[in-house]
Amino acid sequence: MARSAWAFKGLTGTKPIDTHADDAVVSLNFWVTPDSANLMPGQGGLEIYTVPPPEDWVVKDYGQDKAAIRTFLTGQEDQKITIPYGENCAVIFDSRLFHGSDAPNFTAGYENYRINITMLFGTR
Repeated sequence: MARSAWAFKGLTGTKPIDTHADDAVVSLNFWVTPDSANLMPGQGGLEIYTVPPPEDWVVKDYGQDKAAIRTFLTGQEDQKITIPYGENCAVIFDSRLFHGSDAPNFTAGYENYRINITMLFGTR
């Protein structure tokens, strides 16, 4: 059973979810907006850094200290994978890995904005 769950509706031309990590064991992200609304197929999904954070970082710092996250990830672009957007596509990964939205570029109109649903499982 999921410990937490939420949904985000991202607006065109922004990165609606900044780079962060979640306080869980496993994260599940999936999208529900039709592929036909995505103006940039192959983009608009999720960016995940495969390098784990330092062992001494406290979970509360993951989302609160954006400057420290950016500093840590500087020079580690080769450790980032980008999962393209896909309607009904799910991504399951280690929650402590830094991740965030790839910039969405979807058709204008409320019904076309990118919808991301996140579920967290387990406690660290």
